[in-house]
Amino acid sequence: MSTSKNKRLLNKAQVELLNDILRSADGYGNQWWPGLPKGLLTPDFKRIIKEEVLKKFPGRKDVLVKFRKDRVDVVPEGFSIW
Repeated sequence: MSTSKNKRLLNKAQVELLNDILRSADGYGNQWWPGLPKGLLTPDFKRIIKEEVLKKFPGRKDVLVKFRKDRVDVVPEGFSIW
């Protein structure tokens, strides 16, 4: 799905978070976005985040997107997350 179609499925807070993730993630260190409001990370939003981050790093199979209850992490594979 294209980025613009994905963004149409999201609310304003989700679009802002997605834009921040795409702007900040560099694929080399652990970037995380903690303290997210309950209900923000819906299953569709998680799918969209993964799709968009992987588009940002084409060919990089080592970049992972991990989710916790109130947090998103974008990390290279093998990077320790506590």
